[in-house]
Amino acid sequence: ALVRVDEEDRWMAHRMRSDSTHRCELEAAGSVFQELSEDRPWLFFTRSEYLRRGASMWLPAWKKNLWRSSEGSEIKNRDLWERLDRLQSRLSIEWCRAGEAENGVLDELTARARKARDSG
Repeated sequence: ALVRVDEEDRWMAHRMRSDSTHRCELEAAGSVFQELSEDRPWLFFTRSEYLRRGASMWLPAWKKNLWRSSEGSEIKNRDLWERLDRLQSRLSIEWCRAGEAENGVLDELTARARKARDSG
């Protein structure tokens, strides 16, 4: 993950535990949020529209609808969304779409995390 505070970038790589892309994204965000301090605003960069929109737009509706989508189906990865919601609620997070400048860093971090997962 790539987070930014006070114009300073922090890169964080975490071991992937899942083979599902969406679960990996949620696990990584949750791991990063555990390490962030509460005393400042953070920019969180991601390429994942699923993660960015889910955390910044869809979560309130899912909770209001008792973890059901607008179509009435159960939300996938609910366990990780609930964890992310708890962790993010104590922080000041602005969700940002990764641009060209951030993509190279995110590629490198993803490769490191996959290598760590695959090496056991």
